[in-house]
Order: sequence, then structure tokens, then C-alpha cells
Amino acid sequence: MNKVRYFEKYTGYALEDKINEFAKDHEIVQISVYLEVDKSVGAMVLYKA
Repeated sequence: MNKVRYFEKYTGYALEDKINEFAKDHEIVQISVYLEVDKSVGAMVLYKA
């Protein structure tokens, strides 16, 4: 079964660092990244439970 983890309101490479840290303990299936214009970056990460 897959679960979803949201990462919201990051800037620059901070999002990448958080996802890499999360990936150490979880098997990631898919990553969907979104951008808010002139604001922040976020991602929805689908991983195996």
C-alpha cells in the first residue's frame, strides 16, 4: 500500500534536502513538485508503506 507525504513552503534546495532525508527511511514511488509564483516550493511524495 502507498502513502502520501506533503512537503510545503520550502525555498531553494531545502525541499530537495528534506526529500533526500525522507528517502533514507522510505521507498519513494513518485514525486510531484509544485511552485507558487514568487513564493515557495512544495512536493507531494508517494511512498511505499
